[in-house]
Order: sequence, then structure tokens, then C-alpha cells
Amino acid sequence: MSHHLLLTLGLVCLILLATPDGSFSSPARQNDLPDVVRIYDIQGEGLATSFAKQRLNTMGVVTGVTATGFYLQDPLGDDKPQTSDGIFVYTRTRPALRMGDCLLLQDVYVQEFYEKTELSELSSRSLQPGNFCGTGQVQPEPVPLPQLALDPALAYERVEGMVVALPPFTGVVQGPTKRFDGNEAEIS
Repeated sequence: MSHHLLLTLGLVCLILLATPDGSFSSPARQNDLPDVVRIYDIQGEGLATSFAKQRLNTMGVVTGVTATGFYLQDPLGDDKPQTSDGIFVYTRTRPALRMGDCLLLQDVYVQEFYEKTELSELSSRSLQPGNFCGTGQVQPEPVPLPQLALDPALAYERVEGMVVALPPFTGVVQGPTKRFDGNEAEIS
């Protein structure tokens, strides 16, 4: 199977959420939530967000927790390979969250930090756990890492903060950390 086909299949996967009784529910629609800007809209199609230095509300599923924050990903995405469905949320200390937690973030600050879009300045009221993503815990499906294009920064921007599949590994792409001649990049 070609890498292009794998990427396409990975991006169009629809996540259904299982309930304890075996039925399925879908995530809340944007108009069901208070003034929510979806992560893929925050990330946008370019190298930098158009929401920089603004405060907003967003929601998503925790896909990873670090010593200084966590990764949040839209449970469905927008099916556009030009936009990332994930983002890093900086909290200064390790948050008491688990992978699969669904959160509504309120009044968070959007910024570009070392060429990566991130959310920060969370207050104790910013984190609102709930079932905004549907019932039960969910995990977005890993998408195949795109083949290196002419512009590595743009190629990796498209999966910044998302759960990706690196056969045989799975991880979260922050973005290119170093660029080299010959269209090579180091990612972390």
C-alpha cells in the first residue's frame, strides 16, 4: 500500500466512541459547546496560527502528558491533510490528566513558541473535564507520518501535536527541531 494511500486512510478515519452498553455515541458538535474554536482551526493551514496572542475556548482528547503540559487532539478532525488536529498545552508542571480524558479548555492563550503553536495561561477554571467528546474515553487514531516534502517544516506542521504512526513506533510530533541540507529534518 502506498504512503499516500495510508496517509489518506489515516486522515479520513472516523472515530466512534463506545459506551459501556456497547452502543456508540459521537462527539459533541461545535454548536453544542460555548464559543469553541476547534484545534484544526487554531492550527490553520500555514506555518503559524492566525489566533496568536488571543484568548479562546477549545476542546479535545488528551493524547499525551509531559512534565510541563499535555497534548490535546480533536476527536474527529477536519479531514484536511493541510491542518493539524493536535496541539500542545503548556501548564508549567505535570497536570493530573490521563490519556483519553476529554477536556473543554476555557479562556486559554494562543501563542507560537519556537515555531510551534501552543496554548498556555490556564487558570484553575480553564480545565473542564467532561463528556464533550462523547461518552467513554477515546483516542484519536494515529495517522501515518507524511513523506518528507520539499519543505519539511510545512510537511511536519500538518501533524504538529498529533498522534502519528512511525512503523513500528507511535508518538507525538512537536514539529521539526532542526533542518539540514537535502530536505532532511529532525523531529521530536
